[in-house]
Amino acid sequence: MVFENGVSIKAEVADTPALRERGLMFREKLPEGTGMLFLFSEVAPHRFWMKNVTIPLDMIWLDANKRIIYILNSVPPVWLLPVLIMAQTDSLPFS
Repeated sequence: MVFENGVSIKAEVADTPALRERGLMFREKLPEGTGMLFLFSEVAPHRFWMKNVTIPLDMIWLDANKRIIYILNSVPPVWLLPVLIMAQTDSLPFS
């Protein structure tokens, strides 16, 4: 993914229920400049949790136009409060 400001992130894609459920659980590290993009077929609130996540993560919310609308920095590991997100699976404008 390449953002308008030139920042690029190599993202794994979680676009099935099984991939979204597993997410980044049990990872001991996540190299800088990498992440995971969760794709859904509909724009709606989607719940996320940090169960079995052992590293802090930055979580970025995109709107239906793939613009960043909110960022949570350094969400602590094993944070069990649910998190809501809006996402969709249309073609992403990132290269």
